[in-house]
Amino acid sequence: MKFKLLLLYFVFFNVIVFSQTNKEKNDILKETNVTELLKISNIKKKQAIEEKKLALSLAKANNWPIFIKDSTGGFSELIKIDSRGNPVYYTTYNYGAGLTARTNHLYSGGSLGLNIEGQNMIAGEWDGGAVLLTHELFEGRVTQMDGTSSTHYHSTHVAGTIIGTDQVQGRSARGMAFKANLHAYEWNNDQAEVAQAAASGLLISNHSYGYYPGSLSLDQFGKYNDVAHAFDDIMYNAPYYLFVAAAGNARNDGYNSSDNGYDLLSGHACSKNSMVVAAVHELTNYNGPSSVIMSYFSCWGPTDDGRIKPDISAKGVDTYSASDSSNSYYTTLSGTSMASPSVTGTLLLLQQYYHQLYGHFMHSSTLRGLALHTA
Repeated sequence: MKFKLLLLYFVFFNVIVFSQTNKEKNDILKETNVTELLKISNIKKKQAIEEKKLALSLAKANNWPIFIKDSTGGFSELIKIDSRGNPVYYTTYNYGAGLTARTNHLYSGGSLGLNIEGQNMIAGEWDGGAVLLTHELFEGRVTQMDGTSSTHYHSTHVAGTIIGTDQVQGRSARGMAFKANLHAYEWNNDQAEVAQAAASGLLISNHSYGYYPGSLSLDQFGKYNDVAHAFDDIMYNAPYYLFVAAAGNARNDGYNSSDNGYDLLSGHACSKNSMVVAAVHELTNYNGPSSVIMSYFSCWGPTDDGRIKPDISAKGVDTYSASDSSNSYYTTLSGTSMASPSVTGTLLLLQQYYHQLYGHFMHSSTLRGLALHTA
């Protein structure tokens, strides 16, 4: 078989201009239901505006915080109100890469004799704020697509894990697809923006955030809700697009305690066609399942309808990457937020390699199956 299977140890609305060629984009769009995606985008944009307006109004009346920063560095933002009238927050999934995923075997000088490093590829990122575009780890290769100007350490750190260069910090902060480009967005209005981006040919995006578990009623854990359905609908209509999301970090925080640490996923992490990522410790020498050490915080499934989730794991403990304090500032963070971009960048490389061999990209279902069946 010509495609060398890696043993993967993973245990705006402006039209997007891709560095991929027009032919490659057109090949993707031939099988993409652009009309339906733009319809979804318009509906979700209006819905997000209405939900946010109501949430801000009730926050003022009830003295709810709009933004929350906790002692561990976590960041949350009021997004909407649930059906019971309670506030719902998005929160970053950091808590308090390349060797584990074995992406290094794809690089120039790696064991496979290849030169797959993200050249001319683009990933998407939705997160809690803007990426510091001028950071030395990826300067000139990130575009903030939605005009957000307020930078955030979490968004910047995630961007570095996906595309950070190997030319600084002695390669210690190198991202997975370190020669790729990134289109970045802030997380408000994510459903509409994802649909728009998928309609323009985006292959893969990273979402290192989700619902703050403290704002959820018990029945929302494991539930296939309207948010999970919306992202599945987008992927159905964009067969080359893959949504990669962090699983969350609430396993030992006392939520849904009657299930003994299980059934903690929520929102888009319960979607069916996505790749949901758990966090493990760094792994440099795999000798069997016992080599993999699960983090103490990473959320477990399954979903309420019995599906196994999360789908896959990657390094999410003590990940070194960029931060937004300055153009040369770095920090070490842990969380499924750090594991998810490791998977995103690696899967982007597999798309690049497949295209190099066959002249076209894989359907996201093929990419997902390839990763899961070789883990």
